[in-house]
Amino acid sequence: MDSLTESEVAEAEKLTTQLIENAEAVHMHREDIVPSVKFYLATKKALHAYGANGFVIPRFEVCAKQVMET
Repeated sequence: MDSLTESEVAEAEKLTTQLIENAEAVHMHREDIVPSVKFYLATKKALHAYGANGFVIPRFEVCAKQVMET
């Protein structure tokens, strides 16, 4: 997520806005949604860079702190 460019971060902000506006209900603060969208975009970028179509992430690594690092 640290390697996202400024335009990719802007894309994450735009996508977050679209997700919130098109949701039936939102029970999270915007600033709690943005890191997940950045993770999604960073994952897509990595998959493309490696020519992969899937990946595995240990759940413990993501959930150990209950919050993803941004």
